Amino acid sequence: MALEFYNHIKSHAEKIPDHPAIIDGNDTLTYKTLLDKIEKFSGGLAGLDLGPNSKLGIFCLNQKEYLIAFLGSLLKGLPVVPINFLLGPDDLVFIAKNAGIDTMVVDSMFIKKETLPFLQMFPNKIVVGDTDLEALGSGAIDFEKFLQASDSKQVPHKREISIPDTIFYTSGTTGRPKGVMLNEKQFEINCDGFLAHLDISQNDRAIVALPLFHSFGNIMSLVLLRQGATLILLRQFAPKTILEMVAKHKATLLPLVPTIYSFLIQIYARGGYDVSDLRACISGGASLPDALHNKVKEILGTAVLEGYGLTETSPVIAVNKSSEGGVPGSVGPVLPNLKIKLVADSGQPAKQGEVGEIWVQGETVMRGYWKNPEETKNILTSDG
Repeated sequence: MALEFYNHIKSHAEKIPDHPAIIDGNDTLTYKTLLDKIEKFSGGLAGLDLGPNSKLGIFCLNQKEYLIAFLGSLLKGLPVVPINFLLGPDDLVFIAKNAGIDTMVVDSMFIKKETLPFLQMFPNKIVVGDTDLEALGSGAIDFEKFLQASDSKQVPHKREISIPDTIFYTSGTTGRPKGVMLNEKQFEINCDGFLAHLDISQNDRAIVALPLFHSFGNIMSLVLLRQGATLILLRQFAPKTILEMVAKHKATLLPLVPTIYSFLIQIYARGGYDVSDLRACISGGASLPDALHNKVKEILGTAVLEGYGLTETSPVIAVNKSSEGGVPGSVGPVLPNLKIKLVADSGQPAKQGEVGEIWVQGETVMRGYWKNPEETKNILTSDG
């Protein structure tokens, strides 16, 4: 049973029980409360009819229930499949069937007439928010009632040994989405490397507007919880709201993608937002143009640290160091627990100045694509 992040949160609950772990709108969960809810969610899963091939899907916004379900399932040992709610119906059905999801945690905002047939596919539905549970068919239960009915007793889920802790599906820009198989230990190791470059502590308050279903949002939430920091969850990826929350909560860290930074500095320039507590902007998900890097640094008055990664590598491969500041046009040094090489089209190491493909080796590299041995063979070498 995977316990890495549960143990971190349990330690924080003992040492800093009243420290805010998650701020979600008007709700604040302390580390003590978060631990209790994770244990209750895990315990509640024992009351469901689960088999060795069962999986739990999470079809939610950036909200506290997402993280409770994600971490509670890891504690239970039940494989988790985060769902990209921006996908179309065909891809959603494909992922559900391909992964073999039989339990779905879903926010009520996604329960509509057109989504009912999709949601009725799942024997177990754990619903966040008010809705007509009867419309979902048998096996639907309110999230809070699910927690209340649990005795928090931990009984590890017995699953097939070949099934990973998580399956993160890629966007599927070329063909169907591919399920990336990753284990909790790989996230822990990725955090080790991440923290060798970035200074994050329990004094930090970070805006988490990055979708939690995305590998960037996932690793940011995990590394922050590991360090005992405070996550400020935003359900909307809106620059104006982000600036309002930075000011309101005196945020110190702001991880975003370049496109949002571009809009954000335009809005900030109009005035009215106090971002004086912000000490670092962390950029990833796409290349950050030099001009934008310099504008963010100048206008927000903070360090800008760009990184690079792939879902298939858990995900961070390289990131600039807090101690050295960001370098425009650079994603920073490779994490200390990874090796990379640049390979030319010929299959040989690329020469100085030659264009090549980045190959990555390390414990954070995925096991492969779920139920897709051909694609796995195409992307993984025999030595990993």
